[in-house]
Amino acid sequence: MHNAYQLGPWHDLYAMLGGSAAALAGLLFVAVSIQIGRIAKSPIFRARAWANTFLIVMLVVNAALVLTPQDTTALGVELCVPAIVFILFLIRTMVGVLRAGLRLPWRPFFSIPLNLVGVAAGVSLIMRRGGGIYLVTLEFIAIIVWVMFGAWDYFWQSARKALGLIRFDGRPSSLDHGGSFSRCAIDGQTH
Repeated sequence: MHNAYQLGPWHDLYAMLGGSAAALAGLLFVAVSIQIGRIAKSPIFRARAWANTFLIVMLVVNAALVLTPQDTTALGVELCVPAIVFILFLIRTMVGVLRAGLRLPWRPFFSIPLNLVGVAAGVSLIMRRGGGIYLVTLEFIAIIVWVMFGAWDYFWQSARKALGLIRFDGRPSSLDHGGSFSRCAIDGQTH
């Protein structure tokens, strides 16, 4: 693990990861734009759209930070900040959902630990102990998978509703034969 605190050997990987994240960010913007009417009707979907957008843009910025010639201590601090901001946003959003009387979705309970890995990665770079850039890479790849899963789940739920597979009260219709990844909020109602 002697490369855990040397940024040079990671250049090509982060050039590829940053480009991939940038392409996904563009696709996510287009997808959200197309579905903005549905997203606007649901506080849960608004939060999910914001969170996915924040996470994927954070990855582009993180890749740029890793590629910027600098000390690993500075990089560690720079990587901690967006992860902490995101965690605080999620906590604030979760409190708002509960105050609105809605059932809390399960996604934040996975997103928070995922971003805690980012904080741990930043601290590891600052302290020069632990996984260093390996942890940064683990978080990066996990967030890409998480955002793609979130986008797929949202569009699957939207398609099921559009096809009449989810009734307006959120229960599966007689046409639905399963296949849902999660129960979600539709039109401001949790299901």
